Amino acid sequence: MTYNCQGTNYCKNNGKCFQDHPTCPTSSTCSCDECFFGSYCQLSTKGFDISLDSILSYHIHSHLTIFHQPFPLKVAFIATIILFLLGIISACLSLIVFRPKNFQSGCAIYLFASSINSLLTMIVFLLKFILLLFAQMDLITNRSILLINCISSHFLIKFLPNISDWLNACVAIERIFIIWQEVKFNKIQSISIAKRMIFFIYIIVIPTAIHDPIYRQLIEDETEERILCIVEYSSNVKIFNLIINIIHLFVPFIANLVSAISIVTMIARRRSNIRTSQTYSQSLCQEVNEHKHLIVSSCVLVICVLPRIIMSLTVRCMKSARDPWLYLIGYFFPFIPSISIFVVFVLPSKTYTKLFKQFFH
Repeated sequence: MTYNCQGTNYCKNNGKCFQDHPTCPTSSTCSCDECFFGSYCQLSTKGFDISLDSILSYHIHSHLTIFHQPFPLKVAFIATIILFLLGIISACLSLIVFRPKNFQSGCAIYLFASSINSLLTMIVFLLKFILLLFAQMDLITNRSILLINCISSHFLIKFLPNISDWLNACVAIERIFIIWQEVKFNKIQSISIAKRMIFFIYIIVIPTAIHDPIYRQLIEDETEERILCIVEYSSNVKIFNLIINIIHLFVPFIANLVSAISIVTMIARRRSNIRTSQTYSQSLCQEVNEHKHLIVSSCVLVICVLPRIIMSLTVRCMKSARDPWLYLIGYFFPFIPSISIFVVFVLPSKTYTKLFKQFFH
């Protein structure tokens, strides 16, 4: 029976208020609409931009050690450690290759900046998880520290992976010009453009996340005895946030997809215009093999982004805090490009592999 809490509904987001007696209640609770949860229905899982706090906060118990926490938290903890270690190793190995002395084109500068950005991303990624864990386990109770963490960590996590995506997209676009112009490609001009583009990307991408810290706030869930970091956008900001997320997701994806298709197409046309003793298929295979590092990197990045696009278009919201798996996958996926720079860009390239080996000789 719904008693409406004697006309005083403290539940948010159209949640229904229930109490144990119509006139002399001793307790009350909220029944949340789909896509909302929490003691007051204060947490939203609409859209594919929800935070780790919304996904895991109610799985963390203050009286348990990490080894006795619920299974979703232990999986998230192990995944975080693995991604962090892989990301740090990949970024450090990449920085060995993409040193300033090895800048031979704009691609190397983009990948140098991407490696540094990935290093920062993985550090923030680990700190975010640890601070969330400590806060929910009551190991950090200072409200000022919690507020600073709430505002800063979400802000950094929001734009750092996007910058990596845009830098990788710049690499894809420049590789199209390398194949197209061949010997006419101006490396000095390419380096100059790359330096300006990196600055331009940071100047453009960071402001697209500036609305997040403005609307971030701490709320106290008295029933669960938790302090939570949530964001509540106005309707106009929600639309802006949706448009920005679509741009950050689709434009780099399209750039990498077009790069892979264009490189294969240009190679095929080039071979068709060259008469050799080899058959067309043989010469095409030889040419593709010589430029496989250009094709592989674009294809891998397309594959990494594709699941995010599918989930963003098909998944409306996390139905319940008890079923976090799909959203955990969605949360971790944007960090895949940050941990794969060395594997995607260095290992398939003979030139970059040679530079890497030279460092140890």
